[in-house]
Amino acid sequence: MRRSVLIFLLIPCIALAAIPQNNSPSPNTTINPDAKAKIIPPKAIATPKPAPAADEGKGAAVFSVTIGTDGLVRDPQMTRSSGSKQADANALAAIKRWKFKPATKDGVPIPVIINIEVRSQAR
Repeated sequence: MRRSVLIFLLIPCIALAAIPQNNSPSPNTTINPDAKAKIIPPKAIATPKPAPAADEGKGAAVFSVTIGTDGLVRDPQMTRSSGSKQADANALAAIKRWKFKPATKDGVPIPVIINIEVRSQAR
């Protein structure tokens, strides 16, 4: 029986935009509470499936990745194994080919870190 399942999860996006070290306002600064930045998370536009593995493991592999301003996956790191080295390797190879509409902050593309969960395909 061939089973093919691919799950994509966005777990809170972390914007990598510069964060000021001293965020206390100067005496001459007024803070506008309505001036919050609008951040839109990345959207997957191409998600190639991983190649089938002989052993699908015991669960899903989870990867932490940075989505660059160009929408490409950068620096994928496995945070949880599926239990199968082959399934994990196939999932990693597939994730490296994923493409996204990048996250934006006030309309400007920004890099973000997301988690992606991939359930392997059994042969």
